[in-house]
Amino acid sequence: NPQVNLQLQVQRVRTDNGTEFKNKTLAKFFDEVGITQQFSAVKRHNKMVSWKGGIEP
Repeated sequence: NPQVNLQLQVQRVRTDNGTEFKNKTLAKFFDEVGITQQFSAVKRHNKMVSWKGGIEP
């Protein structure tokens, strides 16, 4: 545990939007120990493709 071994305070945790991270139990724990929880943005695929020398949306 880095918080204990190195005597560091975790300030922020960033995770994906998986259900194992996005739940009330974990949110309550982070709130109790003063940790900010952030969720990463969903990656979007670029929908533009090259078509006959031009760009097609």
